[in-house]
Parts: sequence; C-alpha cells; structure tokens
Amino acid sequence: MLVASRVGLSPRKLRESETPIVPNHPEFRNCEVPTTSRIFGAAAKTFSVLLLIVGILITGPIGAYGATGFSGTLTSTTQVGLWPMTPAIVGDVAWVPNDGNSSIYGVNISKGRVEATVALDGQPRLAATSGGLVWVSIAGTSLVDVVDPTSNSLVTSVDVDSLKVGLVAGGLTANSKFVFVQTSDSTVAVISSSSKSVVQQITVEKISSLAASETSLVIASSQPVGFSIFQGPDWHLTKTISTSGAPFWPVIQNDQIWFTLYASWAGGSTVYVVGMDGTSLATIPLPFNTYQLAGNGQFLYAVSAWNQIYSIDESNFTYTGATTLCGNGWAVAVSGATLVAGVRWGNCVDIFRIPYTPTGPQASTPDAPTSVGATSGTNGAASVSWTAPGSDGGSAINSYTVTASPGGATCTTATVSCTVSSLTNGQNYTFTVIATNAIGDSPASQPSTSATPWSAPVSFGQPSVVPAPGKLTASWSPPSDTGGFPITGNTASASPGGKTCSTSGLTCTISGLDQSTPYSVQVVATNSKGLSSQSAPSIQVYAVGATSLKVKTIPFVVQTKTPFLVLAYGAPAGKLVTVGIPGSQGSCTTNAVGQCTASLSVKNPGSYTALAVLGNQHASSSFYAPSITIPLGVKHGKSFTISISNAPAKSQVLITLSDGRTKVATTSGAGAASISIPVTKVGFLVVTPSFGGVNLKSSTVLVS
Repeated sequence: MLVASRVGLSPRKLRESETPIVPNHPEFRNCEVPTTSRIFGAAAKTFSVLLLIVGILITGPIGAYGATGFSGTLTSTTQVGLWPMTPAIVGDVAWVPNDGNSSIYGVNISKGRVEATVALDGQPRLAATSGGLVWVSIAGTSLVDVVDPTSNSLVTSVDVDSLKVGLVAGGLTANSKFVFVQTSDSTVAVISSSSKSVVQQITVEKISSLAASETSLVIASSQPVGFSIFQGPDWHLTKTISTSGAPFWPVIQNDQIWFTLYASWAGGSTVYVVGMDGTSLATIPLPFNTYQLAGNGQFLYAVSAWNQIYSIDESNFTYTGATTLCGNGWAVAVSGATLVAGVRWGNCVDIFRIPYTPTGPQASTPDAPTSVGATSGTNGAASVSWTAPGSDGGSAINSYTVTASPGGATCTTATVSCTVSSLTNGQNYTFTVIATNAIGDSPASQPSTSATPWSAPVSFGQPSVVPAPGKLTASWSPPSDTGGFPITGNTASASPGGKTCSTSGLTCTISGLDQSTPYSVQVVATNSKGLSSQSAPSIQVYAVGATSLKVKTIPFVVQTKTPFLVLAYGAPAGKLVTVGIPGSQGSCTTNAVGQCTASLSVKNPGSYTALAVLGNQHASSSFYAPSITIPLGVKHGKSFTISISNAPAKSQVLITLSDGRTKVATTSGAGAASISIPVTKVGFLVVTPSFGGVNLKSSTVLVS
C-alpha cells in the first residue's frame, strides 16, 4: 500500500522443485500490534492515520494499487463495541467477539446492525462455528465458551485443562463436527461439537496457528518451520511440510494450504499456496503485510496490516484488487457470498457481498424430522426427541424447534431432543418439530405420540389439631395444585411416635397417644403419581381434652430439685393462666387449643397439689415427689432394702438393676413400700426406680 514501485506486480506459479524464498523469521507468540494500541485507544488510531498520510505523500494515493479491482461490494459498516476479534458467520448473523468488553455481538448481516449481545467468561479472542453453535476461545483461561445462536445465549463452557487459550494467533478453528483449540505452545485439544467435550489431544512443537477442513487439520509451527497435516476423523498425522519461514495464519481452500510467512509484527506481503502433499503451487505478491486470510473456495481475502483488504482469484492465483476498511483491519471471516472484516483499531465491522457460485446442487430447506416421540415429564414438562431429516437440503441444520399442541409452548435446540416446559399438568399434548438451515424452515413433522405432564400433589399448609384424651383430630385444606390428577387419599402422622390416620377426606383422628407427650401433626396427599411432600407441622399439643380449666403435672411422679412441667388445658386460646405448687408459682399463655405449660420444681419429698387459676376458674390435681432410700453399700451374699414413701397409693414401683434384674412392688394405701434386693457378686450395682414408666434418679450401690 505504501510502496508505489510494487504496483503491477504479477503472480507466478512455482516450479515443482522450487521453495518460496523469504528470510527466516523468529518464532512468534502473538500477532497483535504493540500494547500501546490497547492502552491509548483513539491516540493509537490517530497515529496510524498519520502514518498512512505520510505513506501517501511518499508513494501516491492508496488507489494507485487499484481498489476498483476488488472482488466484492461493501454493504454495511457497523460499530461493535471495543476491539472486535475474529468473527464467525452463522446464517445471516456474524458473531463478533469483543476483546474490550468480554462479550460477543450478533450482527444481522442483511440489516447491518447489532441485534444480540452475549456476555462471555472473559476476554474473547477467536470465534468459529461447529454443530450449529458458536465457539469462542477465552484469553488467559482454559475455557472455550459455547454460544447458541438460536437463543442468543451462552449455553456452556468447555474446560480444556490447559495453561492458556487464544493467546497465540490462530489458536482456534473448526469444521462441522470438531473444534480445534490451541492450548499451549505444543498442544491442541480436539472438542466434539456434539458432546461438547475434549475427545483428543494433539502434540506438535512450537504451534503458531491452525486451519481445518472437514477432513484435514493443518497445524503451523514456528520451530521447526512448516506444517503438520492430520487426517480425520481420528486426527492422525499423515505428512509434514517444511517452509522457509514461520507460516502465518493458514487457511485450507480446495485441498490447498494458503498462507503468508511471519514478518516481524504481522504476516508478510506474499501469499503462498501449497498442496496437501507439499507441492508448491504459487506465490502471490500483495501491496502490504497482512493479518488473517479467509476464502470461499473461489476468492481468497487477506486483511492488510493497515486499513485495506485484498482479494485473490483462487482459480488462477491472481491478485484482483484492494478496498479500504473502516479502520486498521485484523480479522476476517467468509461464508459463501458473505465476507465480514473485523477492524480492531476502528471498533467496527465491514460486511461485503463477494462473488460466489455454488459448485454443487443448490441448497434448499431440510426435509421434515421423523419419528417424533414424547415422554411425560414432571412439573409441567415433557421430553421430546426425534430423528434428523433424511436430507438437510444441502445446508447444515442449525436448529430444531419443537411446538406443543394445544398451547403452542416451544423449545429450540441444535441437537435432536429438548424439553418443553410451561405445560399444564394433567393435560394431554402432542408435539411437532421443524428443522432450520441457512435457507429456511422444513415442513413440520408428523405429530408425536401424546404425553401428559404430571406431578405429585403440591404440599399444602399447616393442619389444625383438636385434642382429646389419648387422641388428636387433624383437619386441613386441599392442596392448591393436585399435580393434574385427582387426590386419592390423605395421611396424617403424629410426631413423635409416628402413629397415623388415613382418609379420602380432609379430617381424621389419630388414636393411642400418650397424654404426657407433646405432638405435632403433618399431612401428605396421594394421587396416582405419588405422594406430596409433607405439610408444615401443626402446633405442638398434648392428647388431653376438657371443656373447662384443668391442670396436671408432667410427669405425675417427680424428682425433687428437678424441673417438671405443669400443664393447664381446657381454657380459651390466648389466655394468661397462673399455675402453682407449694413454694413455687408461674404463668403461661394458652395456645390455639387452650393449652400451656410452666416449669416448676419442689425441694422436698411429699404429696403435693398443683393449681391453675384463670379469672374465677380454678383447677387442681395431685402429684408426688417420692422419698426413696437406697443404701450406699452391701456385702456380697447379702440383701439390701429399698424404702419408698410419699408415693402414689396402690401404685406399682419398678426397680431396674444394672445386672439385668427387675423387681416390682406395690405401694400401700399410705404410698409406702420396701423391696429387698439380694446380691451375690462384688462390684457396683446401679438401681433405677420408676413409677408408671417415669424413671427417677438412679443410685449406685457398692457390693463388697
């Protein structure tokens, strides 16, 4: 561009034995301009313009190289954030990574405007398309972000477990089934675009850049300089080709490798062409150094290191002309008749229509998908799967759309299954599927088999409980969502203990409960699909009942100097009740069923009365704090006596011994009893007395 004496240079084909002659160049790591361009932004752009003006003064106008011969027509220029990188073209959208704001822009090619922005996991470098998805390398990480162009969303990230990704120019390329990512100076990860996982790792020394076709992977190396060619689908090495300099940004066109050689800070100003067998085919001189190359098999395009783009007729290896970009270019992508040039130092993309004649049958819309099946799912969802069309119309299928009937709920995917949500539980649905390629939509498939979303009943609110002696009657409201199927039963359970009652209605009674234990009740509902989760627990209540104020101690036989509960019940809800025993008094507020408790204690053994007072209502009940005398020691072969007084009259006393024996006695009318315990073994014997299942304090007897 700045060397007027080069105007009119013509290409020539190389003899078979001839190697392109260019100086050797050191290996390279990154093809970006110096970091001042990133630091100073607009200042760097201004500086490049000043250099361009100086060049014009020296060599004449840019047009001296003949912009009129450029093979393509500019259709739009679009501003795209900050520092656009290598784009990927999917249908009518160019996906342009933006290094400056960690996102990728979807530019509508026909309209020339940004219509989508997707946030990424970091600063993107290169983009490529495979399997209907857009793959983006993220600088300084081991991630490749995967963008779904149908939903304009980041669907996943593939971790390739390497040190760096995208820091070496040309570090990502793809074909329709595989994505190739440079993960270090010497390794390339192969990702299956269908499974979105790494399936292979390739090792080549001093990798500089990559290029792929459907059957070949070309890896350029800077030491030793040249190419390593791998053949798919198992990607095994088939050939190495030496070059006289470090190859820069190769592309594969018509089973040929097109490339430049690294020259100080960019690619050189000559494009070289070699066959896959290493045969040198042509050298094509260009006006100035270049960055990326891209082509459609008929015309190749090279972005100038300044603000131009060059075109080459691939049929005769002829440079056809140049045209000016919206700023200093860097990246280019081509698909069919569309060219997108990313101008990093102008924050814009130029879109061109370029010459392209399809060489095979004209593409059309796909056939309809077949064998559509549906599976009933839970919580308003159904899973739908299908078989891909027998013909994709000559253009790869980008997406499938599933539509539910009735209602029209949809899901879209690049695979052959997806889940339709937001359906109504209990409603029968059928589903149809259409396939979409770059040309358009297929006819709808035949309807699927029917599916009926369902769920177990949704859990409901807190049940209410009415106590009675030894019983609790629970009541509840029906669940707000039955899961689409009728409720067939309800079960209430009391905790602790787990006693239950079941009903097809909304109330039932749990029996056989201990009157001295507080219980809560939970309910589960059942339909033909299963059980709901448990309801919230009821308030804790005792299985006692009365129509007027009553009082009892829990337990009715207590231990001296140990707190116990005084239960008031049979009162209205929300009332303050005073409770007391000799020497101690307290108060409590009744709950929704008229029950409350207070914790009290007695100091000495005896027979006592507990009182409850609410206004002019009074209630009382007896309780006992027995006196139990157990000796500290006894000789083995002898017996010792346990003496009991101040116990309930005519009540059974159970004595449990640590050697496994038990003794039972019945108190007299005065509440007294004595029990003789024979001992035969030396050691310690633990003695535990209990009344009505209530254990009192244990004592240890030394047997000597």
